[in-house]
Amino acid sequence: MLAYEYGTLLVAAAVALWLVLWVGVVIEVVRRRDLGIGGKALWIVIVLVLPFIGLFVYALFRAARPAH
Repeated sequence: MLAYEYGTLLVAAAVALWLVLWVGVVIEVVRRRDLGIGGKALWIVIVLVLPFIGLFVYALFRAARPAH
């Protein structure tokens, strides 16, 4: 019983972390000034349709972007 509760807690924590990351990426995409409407829409669709892969790909491309 105890292992089940810890497993459930671990899954809940992972889901909560993923949701926070997902919301953060969507907010960051919307706030980016270097993307036009089409680019923002494309990134949001990618993150919505392919949630795990989309977050990973966005993190890779965002890291390659020069800082202002």
